Parts: sequence; C-alpha cells; structure tokens
Amino acid sequence: MNKIVATSDGSASVYSTQFGEQYHSKHGAWSESVYVFIEMGLFQKTHQPQVRVFEMGFGTGLNLLLTLKYLPSICQLYYETVDKFPLSNSDYLNYAESMPLQDRPLFEKIHLLDWNQEVVLNEQTIIKKVKTDIYDHRTSQIFDLVYFDAFSPRTQPECWSRAIFDKLYQSMANDGVLVTYCAKGSIKRLLAKVGFEIEILPGPLYKREMIRAVKIQSD
Repeated sequence: MNKIVATSDGSASVYSTQFGEQYHSKHGAWSESVYVFIEMGLFQKTHQPQVRVFEMGFGTGLNLLLTLKYLPSICQLYYETVDKFPLSNSDYLNYAESMPLQDRPLFEKIHLLDWNQEVVLNEQTIIKKVKTDIYDHRTSQIFDLVYFDAFSPRTQPECWSRAIFDKLYQSMANDGVLVTYCAKGSIKRLLAKVGFEIEILPGPLYKREMIRAVKIQSD
C-alpha cells in the first residue's frame, strides 16, 4: 500500500511501493512543483489567450491543482494528462487530508473526473485524464507546454527515451516548452538530439539544476 509522507516544506507527498520512490521531492512537494512546473513552465505561456498543457504522469494530481490555482482568469486551459498506474481512490482521499482546507474541494473534484474523456471543468478549463501507457497514447492536440513528471530515469528508464521525446516534440507547437525536474547530462543530450533548445535553470530547493527545453521555431 502506498504511504503518505511529510516533506520539508510542510506539504505531503506519496511514497509509491510499486516504484520505490516518492512522487515529489523530500525537500518540499509543493515548493518543487510550483517552481518547476508553474514558475518555470506555466508562467512562460500565460500571456496567451489559451494554454494547452500535456502532463506526463498525472500522479497525485498536484500539478493540475496548482495549474488551476495559478492560472490567470483571462486564460483558457486545455489540460491533458496520462498515467498508466493511477493512484487508488483511497490513496487520493488520504492525500487530500494533507491538503490545505481551502484546496480540498477542487482537489477532490479533479480526482472524481472521469478518465479517458474530455471533461469541461468550468467555462475556463477542459481536462482530459487518460489511463494509458505514454507509448500507446494518441492525441489530436498541439501543446504549448509539457510537464514531464515521470518517476526518475533510474526508476522508469523507459519513459526517458528518444522515442518518447520524439513523440512529445511532434505534438508540441513551435516555441512550445517542456519542463522537468531532471537535469541529468544524458537527458540534456537526448533532448538536444531530438531538436529542443536546452535551457539549464537553477533547480528547486536543494537541486542544482533543472531543464527547460524549447521547441525551435521551424523555418
């Protein structure tokens, strides 16, 4: 059974007994997600009237919750996410108890949304959660922003492959942005080979670096 674990910033994460790894940094679940995916990712695109986000690894749903919290009211959101092994309802409910009271209703609402279909959350937001392997996932969307939040390359090496990054690159708009907490040299080189322009940014919390990769405007 998965376990709820405390992190250093006071927020909680989930320890996956299946993968032997936490879903977030032990130094701060919320702090890491806000920095990597919101500040270094979402805020690069909120000047647009609509942002189309793809998340690799729905996990606890924290990135979606934070995206909804920080999304400007004038910006439309299309959010698509995949997860082959979603957390159980009991795991979500246990994790919800660690949330600030004001965030629990929205957090529980996004977890109650049906899988494998587009759902209109409100007049501003459409969400599609897909229970599938990233290799098998098909989409008609072109994304402005990718949150790459799989478990680490050590734990899930198959998710950090050339085939996956090629697939994501093809599904992204010109000037689309991919952000990830990972900063391994092999991942930087792989993303560059795919065609991304690599930005090495200061990492969250106690990490030295993180990656932001931009799809180069084609001629």
